[in-house]
Amino acid sequence: MRISPVIVGALMALAFVPKAHCEEAAQDCATALQPVARAIEDRRLRAEDLVRLRDIGANFDTPIWAGQVPGNPKAIALSPDGTRLAFEMRRADPANNSFCLGMFVLALDHEAKPVPIDTGGELIRYRDNDFRGKAGFPYGLAVNRLPTWTSDGKAVLFLKQVNGTVQVWRAEADGSGSRAVTHGVDDVLDFRIAADDRTVVYKAQPEYRQGLKAIDAEGLSGFHYDARFSPMTSSRPFVPGPLPYSTWVQTDTPGAQAERASKAQEALFNWGSAVPPKAMAAVTSPRGEQAWLAIDGEHFPPQMKLSARLANGKVIECPSAICPGNISDMWWASNGRLRFMHREGWDREAIAIYEWKPDEGPPQRVFRTNDVLASCVPDQDAVICLRDGSLRPRYIDRIDLPSGRDTDLLDPNPEYRTLQLGKVERLHWRNAQGLEAFGDLVLPVGYEPGKRYPLIVVQYESRGFLRGGTGDEYPIQLFAAHGFAVLSVNQPQFVGYGARTLAEAQRSADKGFADRRSNQSSIEAGIKLAIDRGVADPDRLGITGLSDGASSVYYALINSHLFKAAAFSSCCWDSSLAISVGPGAMPVFAETYPSVMSDSDPVWDPVSIAKNAARLDVPMLIQEPESELMNALTAITALQDHHQPAEMYVFPGEYHVKWQPAHRLAIYRRSLAWFEFWLGSEEPIDASKEELARWTALRERRPKS
Repeated sequence: MRISPVIVGALMALAFVPKAHCEEAAQDCATALQPVARAIEDRRLRAEDLVRLRDIGANFDTPIWAGQVPGNPKAIALSPDGTRLAFEMRRADPANNSFCLGMFVLALDHEAKPVPIDTGGELIRYRDNDFRGKAGFPYGLAVNRLPTWTSDGKAVLFLKQVNGTVQVWRAEADGSGSRAVTHGVDDVLDFRIAADDRTVVYKAQPEYRQGLKAIDAEGLSGFHYDARFSPMTSSRPFVPGPLPYSTWVQTDTPGAQAERASKAQEALFNWGSAVPPKAMAAVTSPRGEQAWLAIDGEHFPPQMKLSARLANGKVIECPSAICPGNISDMWWASNGRLRFMHREGWDREAIAIYEWKPDEGPPQRVFRTNDVLASCVPDQDAVICLRDGSLRPRYIDRIDLPSGRDTDLLDPNPEYRTLQLGKVERLHWRNAQGLEAFGDLVLPVGYEPGKRYPLIVVQYESRGFLRGGTGDEYPIQLFAAHGFAVLSVNQPQFVGYGARTLAEAQRSADKGFADRRSNQSSIEAGIKLAIDRGVADPDRLGITGLSDGASSVYYALINSHLFKAAAFSSCCWDSSLAISVGPGAMPVFAETYPSVMSDSDPVWDPVSIAKNAARLDVPMLIQEPESELMNALTAITALQDHHQPAEMYVFPGEYHVKWQPAHRLAIYRRSLAWFEFWLGSEEPIDASKEELARWTALRERRPKS
């Protein structure tokens, strides 16, 4: 079963994290985070180059209609006078399995270095408030820390996690110091600064802490096994969700205690009485004009209707066909027009900025790119965004509108530009169902026309910087640096798209595994293009995937003979899955699968590795998070019982999306070595003697073709 990618962003979580090395390492972290232009090294990319990239902002997006808190998370903030930018930055340190974390201020009026105003703390990761009725469900992706300027421009407030708790901190904009403002025992999830610049109004969930205490108490007499359990994730029940959010107020003065916010203080989170209650996002212009997005009708994913209220009170609905869907950020420009971002083009590969004067007809497009734009903030008639492209990691860019001229404000990774990289070609195709799809064909470094190369498929989104696919585990440019061609594929539209409800969409996608077949035909079409171009060797194809991408891997292995090696990170689909995910998921399975506990039911034939283990002799590398080990046991046991060439590694403290730097580096290296071993390599393979000995034994045990 594929859960639509448009809701995956809402399935993230908070758990144990490696820490930055506090006081003694703060200065070292500040140095490590500073971008430094170096002499051109002219060498191939190494695994460490990818793991140690400096990152700005979250690496996932949550759709507006999901109604998450915070509702409009940003990683950058423009000062009130428009002269400085505050932003967060982090860098992984795999040697210490830790992160360097910092908050910075960058002057925009000249070529200046970013000034560190705070360093240290722990990686904050999203906590899902309602995953199948469970609060605090763990995933593993970093979230934005919400830098926010005081109205006088003297300080920046932001979220910071220390000793496992997230609070609001204040850093002086000149870098002279930072300190905690709130001191609660519950994580701060969102906040606003009151007009006095000294009062913080914030949202928290004390019920979560109380729920954990109740579970501890329950454990003294035994946990009742019910819908709170997800056995593959934890042997303890989860706090039932969704939980409510409460609003608190803290004054930044010595000895002040947090108190419940008043109605007036709670209103700082509201958009005003003129905005409809069903609005999911709203913006107000300096002249008092408002625009909002509200869910319109019954659709999945929900369609958003764009409306505006003029200063004279007149409400106008956007008249264009583009307005009901795929709108994200919006803001009022200094010219009095509303601007918004819209995903469009072939399989929604591009992002465009539109400009709308509500009383002058439909919106007009003023900018379009295939790059990813995130955390955009208006700057007079321009917009400042985090931006990344297929060959360029995320950077801070200022885009003048409507000219489209852009100015790099900060490149956090100037070293990356000196490395030898594989060239990228964007490919477009349709799958067997006629759905649009696209992918990026990455040529090996030193590519020779006319020579065919082993090709690795990486899934399942190919927008923006080509790093490691969804979940960042299969390093595209590292493969290219070692003689592989790579096809980074973007999934076609979800088969259930356009249904009335999520349940209806899921039933449509799962019936006859329609969505799996759609993805498989898309992957095959993309591979055919790579073969037809003379790049890919059809006898040396590999495939990778995490989450839904992993589902596509084992569907492909069972239902085709294309691939000679595979590596995936989420295992597996079979009749034991309902046991692993727990009673709370049973209604979801019952809607599609009539006999989830029956091994003989043919419904599992196209997707179960365990049922097909006797014939699946494709070498499989499984790199499983500890929290999903239970889900993989049936498959790996069946494969080993049939002496198939399969290996599994389990990563402690990891959830669905892995996040620990040492683990990411190990996964990068092992994935490369695995494909070099099974698809062929012209160079020595970087793997341990023990691994190579085991893999050699697996190969020698295979039937001779």
